Amino acid sequence: MLQRDTWWDIASFILRSVLTSIAAIILVLQANGYVIDFDRLRIEKAGLLVITTQTPAVTTLLDGKELRLQLGQLTKQYFPGQYQLEVRKAGYQTWQYQADIKKGHVAVFADITLFPEQLTVINDHPVTATELKAPVVSDQLRLVGTELWHRTKDVERLVTRLSVPMIAAVIFDSTHVIYETASEIHVIDMDGSNDQRLLEREFVTPMPLLIIESGRTLSVIGTETTTNYRLQ
Repeated sequence: MLQRDTWWDIASFILRSVLTSIAAIILVLQANGYVIDFDRLRIEKAGLLVITTQTPAVTTLLDGKELRLQLGQLTKQYFPGQYQLEVRKAGYQTWQYQADIKKGHVAVFADITLFPEQLTVINDHPVTATELKAPVVSDQLRLVGTELWHRTKDVERLVTRLSVPMIAAVIFDSTHVIYETASEIHVIDMDGSNDQRLLEREFVTPMPLLIIESGRTLSVIGTETTTNYRLQ
């Protein structure tokens, strides 16, 4: 009986040692940016996915699988590859992007903002002298017919090219531009993705646009009346 207990103690010690060694190896690999796929028995250098959202209570999906964000944030390692990233919320337009996660690199999607499917009018008021001075095009933007360009320091990048001319454009934040055509107002990501219609109405002349209340409200400035719409 004593010999059996001794062999059992030895076997238990060896098993614990092996499991501890495996756990240590896994931790070292993960600390050095590797991910392990136990189902397919593969180990590969990972890429890092970083997501932050501005719109609360969203559903975030990666290739159809829901991600669990903490306080609107996620930082997680993934195998390199192309992933379909979606952010959804009832009553809002879906944000989506083909995320390219590369080995040893960080794919950052910061300040993702969802916009309503239908803008709600907050109020109308007589246009003020200050509103009449609002620029039709933000200083960092340039409209050339059907093209919208964004300038940062000495670099100018094409945001989007349409089939119809744009007549007004304003920077919403560091990642979005709101632009106007003769019949619609759209919001678009700075890299040209997620072009979404916010408002449909006829604009005989360019209507300056203002973002107020820390991005919660869009002001469309007419010759006599300013209309405020709820954005967030």
